[in-house]
Amino acid sequence: MKKLLILFIIITALPISALSKEYDKFLYTPEQSIEMVSYLALKDNDYVYNSLRDLTLMGIFREERNFALANYVTNSDSLKMIFRAAGLEHYAYSCGEDLNLRASLGIPETRPFSTYDGFFIAAYEKGFISRYRLNAYLMDKPGFTAGDYAVRQDIVVWLARLFNISPNNNFTQLNKYGQTSLINPSYKPYFAGLFEAGINVSLGGKLNPYKLTTYSDLVTLLTKFYPYLLTSNNITTNTEIVSCIVYGEDNSQLIVFTNGDTISVSPNNTCIVTGENFVDNTYIFTNENCVGQKLTYYTYGDKIIFINTVIARPTFSYTQELSGNLYFYDDLTGSVVLIDGNGAYMQYYLADDAEIILNGEKVSADKLMDCTDLSFTVEISGCNQYSLKKITRIEH
Repeated sequence: MKKLLILFIIITALPISALSKEYDKFLYTPEQSIEMVSYLALKDNDYVYNSLRDLTLMGIFREERNFALANYVTNSDSLKMIFRAAGLEHYAYSCGEDLNLRASLGIPETRPFSTYDGFFIAAYEKGFISRYRLNAYLMDKPGFTAGDYAVRQDIVVWLARLFNISPNNNFTQLNKYGQTSLINPSYKPYFAGLFEAGINVSLGGKLNPYKLTTYSDLVTLLTKFYPYLLTSNNITTNTEIVSCIVYGEDNSQLIVFTNGDTISVSPNNTCIVTGENFVDNTYIFTNENCVGQKLTYYTYGDKIIFINTVIARPTFSYTQELSGNLYFYDDLTGSVVLIDGNGAYMQYYLADDAEIILNGEKVSADKLMDCTDLSFTVEISGCNQYSLKKITRIEH
């Protein structure tokens, strides 16, 4: 983590002309990728683990690790993530560095450069934020600042515009969902176009157009555009059935598929292997566990980014006792965020059979609001799967 933080500081301190320098999308080693994904999973549970894992390994999710999936995402960070997902991060930085473009927009030369400038200018150039919003950002005035939390309908339309999903006025599918009357009228055709294209942008069966967007929401929305993410980032996928594994003298493993294709996995060309709720770079393919199984491998140029297998690692299960105060409860997802005795924030999800006992009485989860002095029984099973099995108030 220290190395990542130092790198970030150096980048922001460079002259603006250096910001759009070509970068390696997959700048982390396998070990660092695993550390990052595992950290996020441990911190935020298994709720969107697989989606988050894939976005991280594809080089799309590369955020600093000072957030939780339950946190709201700002306009600046959501725009950055969306341009990155569309393979346009370099374009956005270039917009921020273009002195002629900045002058044509009336941005004073005396205004300090920001790494976020390019994302807001690019959004304006692409036509999905207005000049009013761009000015609000540039002048840091109410209406659309970098630090404002992103509204869900904005993100949906930004994604539709960036991935060139055609708007239309056939609202038949859209009208099956409530709250369509709350959608900005100019946005409604984009929502309709997405549903027409088979992209259901509801979350939990609801559109909630004016609801603030959490990181969890953003990750879920991005994965609804999965084919577009792959195409935009020049990532190809292949799914084949394993015929056999051939072992080399250097501990390499040549995976031979039934169609004759082969891929090589070796200590010198390690890729990440993912499976049922796990990510690993030490996974060993064997004839015993792979022959006849389907493997999906993702490639970027001639580099294998990661291999997805249906084979799961051995699982484990144990319980842990914790205590703390409730910080947040989301009845839609069953997410519980608590603050432990050391002031650390932890997020878990209620198990289907969770027991909640307050004042000696078994109660429903909605009674958890504003509760303090609680004890929690957490069941940890599989790989990074945390769920709350029992919550009781501590008696003094």
